Amino acid sequence: MNVRVSVLVFMLCSAVGFSSCEQQTPEQPKEPEGLHARTGVLPPWQQGALDIHFINTGTGESAFIIMPDGTQMLVDMAGASTDPSEEMYIPVRRDPSVSPGKWISEYVSRCMRWTGNDVIDYVSITHYHGDHIGSYSRSLPDSQFGPYKMAAVADVLENHNVWKIVDRGYDFPYDMLATDMVRNYKSCVDWHSENRGLTREMFDVSSVKQFALRRDPGKYPEFCIRNIAANGSLWKRDGSVVELFPDKSQYTGTGESNEFCPAENHTSTVFKLSYGRFDYYAGGDVSYNGYSHFAWKDAELPVAQSVGKVEVAKANHHGSFDANRQETLSWLSPQVMVVNVWRNVQPRVATLNNMISPMTNNGLTDVFTTNMTSVQEAEFGQAAERVLGKNGHVVIRVNPKGDEYYVYMLEDSDLNMEILKRFGPYRSR
Repeated sequence: MNVRVSVLVFMLCSAVGFSSCEQQTPEQPKEPEGLHARTGVLPPWQQGALDIHFINTGTGESAFIIMPDGTQMLVDMAGASTDPSEEMYIPVRRDPSVSPGKWISEYVSRCMRWTGNDVIDYVSITHYHGDHIGSYSRSLPDSQFGPYKMAAVADVLENHNVWKIVDRGYDFPYDMLATDMVRNYKSCVDWHSENRGLTREMFDVSSVKQFALRRDPGKYPEFCIRNIAANGSLWKRDGSVVELFPDKSQYTGTGESNEFCPAENHTSTVFKLSYGRFDYYAGGDVSYNGYSHFAWKDAELPVAQSVGKVEVAKANHHGSFDANRQETLSWLSPQVMVVNVWRNVQPRVATLNNMISPMTNNGLTDVFTTNMTSVQEAEFGQAAERVLGKNGHVVIRVNPKGDEYYVYMLEDSDLNMEILKRFGPYRSR
């Protein structure tokens, strides 16, 4: 190579920010020491990191979030009643003698040892279905403390100090206390409010303060949780709050039985968690009603338009037939989707195809599911190959400042948090 060519090569390398041609491949960021592992047991959470644990009970969904300063938040408490004789239910791998609420409570206790924080700062209830708050049955044991049955919420409140519980209220779209499940929930919450200092609030749409950091908020100004929607009220990017549903005075019947009334899933609370460049979407069971001729029963698309692009999205309504349609996922454009599965019709084939479509994050979305049966895998065909992780707890661990994160699949037959496989790093956009 002559001198003139050598000089030209040096100038080209310098122009793009490299001092020599050998440095054109960017150096991979180093993993924070002790925060990640490829095998063994999941290392403890550390200050500055963000954890999102999708706890698999096989009977619904529940997520435990450890914020960068050690503030702790539990979203829903899976505990639907399942009949093992019915083919659509997923066979649970955990000890079936342990109730879903106790299983969640014990998993959370293990995480809380990492933080040194003995309080669950927030419990967020997305909506009143048994796979999110625990099914009600007269056969459930009575509490030893208050006038309520031991559904999943009771298991958590009796085994942990909880500072605040947030739900969507009791009077929309009709009197929710007309149902045994919600009456039992309210009795439990009321007793703990009166006797153990629990605070109860209604979900405050548009707020960025309801789920604020409590331990060292000034240290992490790049973290916040924005309340997006609940009961048909929707925060929009211009700062306004609009109503998606008609006035309540026009409803007839109940959401579960009547066309002209929002169904329970439509009322789900929705939030967006942001940590630096990292964004996470949690929409409960928000969905659209494909069988309805009322356009306002599409709750998920307006929500996605307000949320925008995210790194990680929890699949709406467990990936069921009435949620996660293509236009919605195009707005969210997630790098990673997590599907909480407790029936073998979740996710549906069409829904999975939407997740991996070229219209969703250029076809690069990675899918992780807490359960997948051999029947489902055969039904999915080649699309099943795009489900990178299945059958386990799913953990999103975000590095300090939020620029990078990993996905872990953990063994779910016990509470040892053994790593099955690690994926990443993913770079936040």
